[in-house]
Amino acid sequence: MHRIIFIEGLPGAGKTTFVKRLDNYLSKNKIKSLSFKEGDLNPIDLAWIAILNQSEYDMILEEYPSLKKQIIKYTRKVEDKYYVAYINVKITEKEKSFHKTLKQFEIYRTNDLNYFLSEHLKLWEKFVEDISESNDVFLFESVFLQNHMNRLLLNQGFDLDNIFTYYNKLTKPIKKLKPLVFYIKQLNVKKTLKTMSDKRISPNKELYNDWIDDVIDYIKIKPIAKKRNYLDYDGVLQYFKDRQIAELRVLNDLDVDYLIIPLIDDYEEVFQKMTDYLNLNL
Repeated sequence: MHRIIFIEGLPGAGKTTFVKRLDNYLSKNKIKSLSFKEGDLNPIDLAWIAILNQSEYDMILEEYPSLKKQIIKYTRKVEDKYYVAYINVKITEKEKSFHKTLKQFEIYRTNDLNYFLSEHLKLWEKFVEDISESNDVFLFESVFLQNHMNRLLLNQGFDLDNIFTYYNKLTKPIKKLKPLVFYIKQLNVKKTLKTMSDKRISPNKELYNDWIDDVIDYIKIKPIAKKRNYLDYDGVLQYFKDRQIAELRVLNDLDVDYLIIPLIDDYEEVFQKMTDYLNLNL
């Protein structure tokens, strides 16, 4: 039985929606499941999470008193550190510096790959231990390939051999959970990026950038971006094409179960293929 299911693919693949739908599908079939979307207080991922020590956490609470209840709500203490899912905290014009301030404490800003990997391994090992008495199925989006692959490609500039070595270490703790990866393959990356850029427009540009502007800003400052010309809209498009190729190659070589589902325009067909596979394998 697959105890952990990852939904992966480029932006526009429908990952968030599919996680919700699979969660409902499993529940209707009397299989207890828990789902996590990107930015949640995720038990195995640190994207959009600020990691603070006691003094840093106290400082943030003092600096943003109007957000204190929300900050506490989206905080989990792990040993002597505070993990804050800061992107979930709703801000106003008065607190518009909050997200920028907390972003500085993300692990994705470290240059130490060993630290980056060890912190994730610590989470994955604890997760396996915590659910050892459970029969639940856990659903995650983006945390297996997307978030780590961005780091490996954009910060480290790793080739496929090094990426494969990294993933062999990362997957070791969860092998006993029989992980399953549903990978939604974009057949027209250019069209999907245009659609996503048009859809994800900020309702308030004073507080939040448009999605595509955030993506461009995120990628262009990475160490590898200039070398590979990932510096503007066309660069982002090329990066997503390159990332999809790398992700599919890694999946093919890793010792995990996976199903690659091509996406044209029919999301319902994609979901049907997921449920057909689960009917045979759960």
